[in-house]
Amino acid sequence: MVEGKTAIRGFFADFLAALDKAAMDSTVVNAQSIHDDVVVSNFTIGSLHRTFQDTAVIRDGEIKVLTTVDYPAE
Repeated sequence: MVEGKTAIRGFFADFLAALDKAAMDSTVVNAQSIHDDVVVSNFTIGSLHRTFQDTAVIRDGEIKVLTTVDYPAE
């Protein structure tokens, strides 16, 4: 779990900096669901052979809490 503005910004900055063009081009959003202030996203980065499941709580236009799990893509 990542919590707080600085930690969440750092997480995204590091994650996005590690992606090359092939990773960006091969990203597919499999599902996204929004309910009140909770967003659940599932996406696959084909070049990494990984699928990610993210859950975020968003309040006042900011991500307050983020959880992420990744596993081998099938």
